[in-house]
Amino acid sequence: MSNTRTRGAERPHTITPEQDAYLCAKYRARYPREIAKYKAKYGIEPDLGTLIAAEARRECNDHTEEERDANIAHAMSIINGTAAETPALAHA
Repeated sequence: MSNTRTRGAERPHTITPEQDAYLCAKYRARYPREIAKYKAKYGIEPDLGTLIAAEARRECNDHTEEERDANIAHAMSIINGTAAETPALAHA
């Protein structure tokens, strides 16, 4: 992504119903215990975004302090629109 792009200029990403069904099935198969815990706690099934966020949190829990700092810096640079390149530790 170029630094010169204006925020909000991109069209929202859309997926087909088939892609959505595939992703839902994939994440539901991967995290049955988490889904059961969520349903017991909130009384509803988690949506796809909740499952993806849970996966991201799980991955981040395994990072070293340096990896976490690099990823936070990279995320903030994306949010602020200043990302020039990915830090070396961000994908280590």
